[in-house]
Amino acid sequence: MHALGRFISELMEARSMSRPALERASGLSRQHIHQLLDDRRTSLGRMVDDTTIAGLARAFADIGEGAFIAKAAESMGVPVDRLAAVEIDLDRLSDEALLGILARRLERASSLRAQAANDEPQPLAARRGHKARERLDQEWGDREG
Repeated sequence: MHALGRFISELMEARSMSRPALERASGLSRQHIHQLLDDRRTSLGRMVDDTTIAGLARAFADIGEGAFIAKAAESMGVPVDRLAAVEIDLDRLSDEALLGILARRLERASSLRAQAANDEPQPLAARRGHKARERLDQEWGDREG
């Protein structure tokens, strides 16, 4: 079994989580979970998609996406032990750059949720963030004026 499958199995075992529980918590299909956990290959041929990573991170919220990405990379033969973490000084980024990063993350999260629900992505204001968006617009409008 590849490193990602072992990692998921270990997490499930530590939490006494069943496959149906993982299916419900992740939003991934039974077949997809079967492929991840019962794959006898020792390496993956390609990187798992964003929906899979997001679903696993949703099911194991305390773990986060980074650990699943690293295990998937390890499963592909990437020497993850030689990777170095890069510290980003967010204070050096402009407000526009930070807002751009936030917008892309919100768009990606919305797209992943919609994809998992087999639904069309909704605009930010249509989701529960309408009031937050109004406050953000007002705050940024006040700073510009």
